[in-house]
Amino acid sequence: MKQKTDCLFIAYTGINPDLYLSDKYKEIPLKLETIFNGAIAYLGTYVNKKGITFDYIGSYELEKELLEKKLAKNDYAVVAISTTFCKSIGSISELVKFVKKINSSVKIIVGGPYQANIINQVDDLQLQLLLNKMKADFYLNSYH
Repeated sequence: MKQKTDCLFIAYTGINPDLYLSDKYKEIPLKLETIFNGAIAYLGTYVNKKGITFDYIGSYELEKELLEKKLAKNDYAVVAISTTFCKSIGSISELVKFVKKINSSVKIIVGGPYQANIINQVDDLQLQLLLNKMKADFYLNSYH
């Protein structure tokens, strides 16, 4: 039986996992960590106060296996993608495609600074083309 959590927040961090996890950097005595996404903290607090349950993935790039397990075992109503560190439409499209491949019925919301920049800097025709390429269900025009 699948669990039921209302929302899954996913942070796109912009980290190149091949470089980040390469053997070259394992010799360096540094512990590299991803920064916890402030949008997840803010939105998680907000939805929790409204009685909405949530879960999160701190880095899509570094936690793909965990994301796949969570999507497979949980019946999320919504997946929300933070675009704080996105640099391209392709990265959002890839993430949306990955989520839909595992759970085709979940609704996907894309929002954050990158998304707001797209909405506010292109004309209507360009916007429709870009949104069609991303293939999410809902888009937020907010930098927060």
